This record gives sequence, C-alpha cells and structure tokens, in this order.
Amino acid sequence: MARTATLADPSVITIRIAHWNLESGVREGLDAVARQYEKICAAHGKKVRIEQLAIPEQVYASWFITQLVGGTAPDLMSIGPGSNDERLARYFQPYSPWLSAANPYNAGTSLEGVPWRSTFVDGMQGAYRQELLDYYTVPFTILTTRVYYNKAMYAQIFGSRPLPGNYAAFIAICAETAAWAKAHGRPDLFPIAGSRYNGALVLNSLLGSQTQRFSLHNNRGLTLANVAEENITAYLRGEWSMDSPEVVSGLNLMQSLIQYMQPGFSQLQREDATLHFIQQHSLMIATGAWDRTSIEQEAPFPVGVFRVPVPGPDDPVYGKFALGQYAEAGGPGRGGFGLYRDSPNIETAVDFYRYFTSIPGSELFSKHSGWLPAIAGARISPALEPFRPDTEGYPPGSDMNNGAESNRLWENNFYLLTKTPGDSGPFRRAMSVEMRSACLEDMRLAARARLRSISRMDVAIGGFWWQTHGAGRLSSSSGRPSALSAEKLGEVIESQNAQESTWYRYRREIQDLAK
Repeated sequence: MARTATLADPSVITIRIAHWNLESGVREGLDAVARQYEKICAAHGKKVRIEQLAIPEQVYASWFITQLVGGTAPDLMSIGPGSNDERLARYFQPYSPWLSAANPYNAGTSLEGVPWRSTFVDGMQGAYRQELLDYYTVPFTILTTRVYYNKAMYAQIFGSRPLPGNYAAFIAICAETAAWAKAHGRPDLFPIAGSRYNGALVLNSLLGSQTQRFSLHNNRGLTLANVAEENITAYLRGEWSMDSPEVVSGLNLMQSLIQYMQPGFSQLQREDATLHFIQQHSLMIATGAWDRTSIEQEAPFPVGVFRVPVPGPDDPVYGKFALGQYAEAGGPGRGGFGLYRDSPNIETAVDFYRYFTSIPGSELFSKHSGWLPAIAGARISPALEPFRPDTEGYPPGSDMNNGAESNRLWENNFYLLTKTPGDSGPFRRAMSVEMRSACLEDMRLAARARLRSISRMDVAIGGFWWQTHGAGRLSSSSGRPSALSAEKLGEVIESQNAQESTWYRYRREIQDLAK
C-alpha cells in the first residue's frame, strides 16, 4: 500500500515531491510555491502540507526504482533517471483527465478559461508520450544552453572586443585565449571547461550544424525534423557512412573546439567542469539556464552569457553543409513530475501541480529558482532575458544520438577524437567496424518498442470504443456518445494506425537490410 507521510494532525494532507535538481535556487523556488499554495488552501479551510525530497542525481535512478517497487513512492516524482515506458504505464497515472479543463489558478490572468494543456508554450507537445499515447508529465520549465564567460577575464584578455557573433569569431577567441595563457605563464588556463556533460552540450550542437541538410534528406516522413530511426535506416541502406562529407566535416568541427578543452575532459563529471570555471581555470563553460543561479552565487567574478555559435552557410570553412543557427522556440517544455498511481491524494497533488504551472505559480518559481517558465505569458526577470528561447532559425541535424547501441559505440570510441587532433580518421574507422550491427540492433529495439506500444493500446482502444459505441455511452443523459470520448477514440485510432504503419515499415526494413 502506498505510503504518504503524515503529520501529527491527521486532518493535514501531505503531498511529497521528489526530484534530483540540487542546483541553487530550485529547492527555494519549490518551497516558495509550496508555502504559497498551502496559504491558498488554508484560506479555503483545507490543511495541506507540501514536502520535497531532493535526491542526488547520481543515486536517483536506483532510488526511483526502489520506491516504486516497494510501494513507498512520493505523490509526485521527477521523471528521468530510472524511468521508462513500462514503469510509467505500470506505476503512474496519466494527466489527460485534467488537461482539457481550465487551470483555476489562472483566473484573472490572460490565460483565464484556457484549457490547462493550452497554457504551455509548446501546447505540451514535448510531454506527449508517443509510445504510450498519453501525457505522463507536465512541464514546468524551458531549457536553453548558453556559453557562460568570466567578464573580468574576458576584459583582461580582449579589452572591449564585442562578444563572438559567429563560429569563426568564437574559435578565434579560443585560440587567442590559449595564446594569452601561454604568454602569461598560465598553463592551468584553458579557453573552455569541458566534461562528458558540458562538452556534449556544445560539441553535439556543432556536429548537428553539419548534418542539418543530411537529416532532412534522411527523413522519409517529411516532418522537417531530425528522426533517429530515419537516420539509422538511411545508414543501413548505404545512403551515408562515417566517411560521408557531412559527417567528416562535423567531426572536424568538433575537433576544432576539443583542442581548447582541458585534457581528459570526457572522463570528468559536470561538477568538475563547473569547479574548473569557478576557480578561473577556464574563460568559458557551456551549460544551461538551470545552472545560472549556482554559477552566479559561487563565482567570485561577474558572469556573462552568449548563445553557442554554430557555423552558418556563410562560414568559409564549415558553411557548405549548414543551414544556420537552430531555432529554440520549437523546443519542448521540460522538467515534469509523474503522478504516482497509488497516491491516496491524487486530486490534491494534481491541484498543487496546477498552481505550480499557473502564471502566478510559475512566476514565483522562476523568481526564486532563476529557471525559465514553461507557461505562455509568464514574466521573467531581466537576468533571464539572455536565456529566452530564440524563435529564429532551423531544425538541428543529427548528433549521432540515434539509439542505445549506437550511443554505446560512440562513447566507447569518443576518446579517439580527443587523442588525434585534426584527424578524425581513427575514430571513423573504429566506428565503422561495428556501426552496421549497432544500427540493426537499434532498429530492432525501436521495432519492439513500437509493437509493445501497439499491443498496450489495443486495450485502451477497446475501452474508448465501448464508451462511444457500446453500453458505456448510456452514461450520457442523451444516450449519445460523449464528444470527448469520441474525440479521444479518433485520436487513439489515428495514432495507432501511424504506429502500426511505422512498425510494418521498420520490420520490413530490418528483414531486407539484415540480408
């Protein structure tokens, strides 16, 4: 039986929230929202207590699984490490029953009367689980990546030079910083702090700039997006390889920046790179708005930010394959808590989440946490303006993050890119040895995931059909099918047809390409 912590007063409803976000400001932001919600409830004669459990990211996955299996899970849990579709379907309640109704905490705002789902900047598109055909999280923030820099050090090296507005200017800053460090006896100073986490944030963007056209060409679904499975099948059909010009250019571009990160960065953790920057052993670090409050509080110097520059079509070296800077506005809202299915206080947990994701609640959280809100019309502080999503640009290309096996192969061989500056050949040759088998396995995994989803949703389709065509429709006073149920049935059947079509195509592709 689920356990929800209780206070001495049994009339108090306690909602527990678990997350792994230990960055400065997050816990303070959640506390501010929680205390305000408790006051609102008290004004209506309802005793509610919100408790948060902050679990270190390194152990969150195992903790998450243990809580679910043991039946001791909190009411709301951050979905991320340790979660998968099977656990979501088994242990969590979808939010769809509440999303079509207006969020009552938006009363008196520009979103008054607007369905909860439609109050998010992306209409909750990023929260929809295609394989589960439902919403198992509700986003509360938007993530954007920026380059942070030490203002005092930048002025010392470059004077009043403007910040780099393109990749050529950015890499020139890196080269000149390295030269300055050598001339001034600073062998401990590097242009940009790296780690397996922070390095990937900028390096993947660079690789993706060279595969923008390539990814659109691979996408037979014509969705104007980078689709991992489409890239895999294109590889298996022989339409590209690790020696394709776009891939070679992308790897060379990555190496042009790798040389300016500290040696061994790919073995370091996120905290190591942050400490490297805070201790003034690097001029810059790439990370997101989620680290802004922590960095500004810990750094003994003023900090500025600018957007990660990627080559555009006018770049003299890397412009041939690029479309241009990425659009950030199309990115989904992020963050999100799952609703534990066996919580004895589901309605109160959902009600708290509605306040948290209202305009007043999200502005309060943003004020204390320094994170961007995911709610349309929510105001942000001037300090967050540089992190506001850029609405102009193009979709990113593939960063080779195409599946579990492909990723394993990439990580096992990535050291070769750092070991042989200016020559991606050893890395490409090592990747090519196992790339085909890795892609085939990733396609099999994708096909099996689709089949599980199809099988799972057959039951849901039967239930919706019964509601709209069977005895279930008699619950309606008119005896006619519920419009909501009919609409949902149509959505599920349409999605199921698309899933089945994709599964048949994947299965046929695997059969043909495995020969």
